[in-house]
Amino acid sequence: MKLELYSDQAGQLKWNVQFCLTIPPSAPPIAPPGTIAVVLKAKMLFFLQLTQRIPVPQEPVTIIVPIVYDMATGLTQQADIPRQHSSSGAAALLVSNILKRFNELHPARQGECTIFASVHELMANLTLPPGTRQ
Repeated sequence: MKLELYSDQAGQLKWNVQFCLTIPPSAPPIAPPGTIAVVLKAKMLFFLQLTQRIPVPQEPVTIIVPIVYDMATGLTQQADIPRQHSSSGAAALLVSNILKRFNELHPARQGECTIFASVHELMANLTLPPGTRQ
C-alpha cells in the first residue's frame, strides 16, 4: 500500500501499483468480477493492478497480477491461474519469472514478509514486449 500511496516518490520505477479490493473484470478467471479480492488462510491471495509509467501522452499498458503470499514460507509469487492465450499470457510469464528470480536471489527469512520487496521488484524491472496490451 505504501507503493500505491507514495507513487509520486517512486521516480525510478517503471510501473504504478494499485491494490484491487475486488476482482477486476480483466483479471484471470478465478472468481466472478466484483468478488472480494483478498483471501486469507494459510496463504494470502490478492490482486494488483500495474499501470505502466510513460512520459508520452498515450494509453498506458495496465495488467492485473494475481499474487499469492505464503505466510508459512514467506514466499511471494504469482498465483498459478489458467489463462487464455493472448498478449496478457506473455505479461504473466514475465511477472512469474521476475518473482521466481527474486525469490531465488532473496530467500525469505523466518518471520519476514516479502510482499513489499517483491512488488517493488516487479515495479522496477518488468518490461513488456512492444505491442503487449491488457
